[in-house]
Amino acid sequence: MKLDFRRTGILVTLLALLLLIPQDAFAATSSEWSYSRNTNNRHFGDEIFKEKSYDEDDLLSLYRLRKGELTDHLNTTDKIAPSDKAIWDLFLKIADKKTVDSQILVFGTYEEAGGGMLAYVSKLGKKEQTWALIVNANAANPKSQAWNRDMTVVILHEYAHLLTLSERQIDVKKRSESQCKKLGTILVKPYGCAKSGAYIDVFTKKFWTEADIKTALKDQKKGKYSLYEGRRNDFVTEYASSGPLEDIAESFTDFVLRSKPGGTIVTTRDKKILFFYDYPELVTMRSIIRANTEVYFK
Repeated sequence: MKLDFRRTGILVTLLALLLLIPQDAFAATSSEWSYSRNTNNRHFGDEIFKEKSYDEDDLLSLYRLRKGELTDHLNTTDKIAPSDKAIWDLFLKIADKKTVDSQILVFGTYEEAGGGMLAYVSKLGKKEQTWALIVNANAANPKSQAWNRDMTVVILHEYAHLLTLSERQIDVKKRSESQCKKLGTILVKPYGCAKSGAYIDVFTKKFWTEADIKTALKDQKKGKYSLYEGRRNDFVTEYASSGPLEDIAESFTDFVLRSKPGGTIVTTRDKKILFFYDYPELVTMRSIIRANTEVYFK
């Protein structure tokens, strides 16, 4: 989840380190609360981007997931920083066990105040199904409800990427436009062809035109959000307009956080949230996540 398109030195360093990791090493029902990411004049992400002094030589922590447990990736210590453990525990409240066990190999944190990125997921190989989850742990304060709330929203967005780009959704062995057309699905660059009935395939065909996708790609290079500027009722956030992958992740986040749109539905933004209600497994997932995290939103 990015707030702008800048890349910082720490992220470049992190990606370089990830490339060095060997590829083969490797229901509850909650009350109906609703949360908007921009309320009371407080911009979402403020709790994470607070100005903070830190040691620039100690910005990065990387862990491997082994048999369901986090371990230091260099085996230099058995200890996990308390703030990193707090973020990981939040992830476990959101992600289903199958996603954790089958997809996550590396978990990492870094510190960047006032920066342009809150978190991201990175695939660790073209055909492998393992991913790294990297989170900005700046100003970590596990005792703060506001910090936990912001971090929950961040992780929800990243979990949506894992959910929609998993091997259950994407055929990584088929990676060309022609192969996808034979399947009757779309190419999800750079991951592979969407499988028949995949969330991202249905979502993209329903809500995105080829012209919109081309515009979003051009905007990404310029750091613009022209689709959002002209059609704010079509997207749950500005960042959602940067392409189908971010749109489905942002819409899923609001699907979990907000009440089900009711009454006469007239906006595409609401239709995108209602999209997920067509999948019983996602409705169940929503209920579980809300029950596990509602304490941060009251």
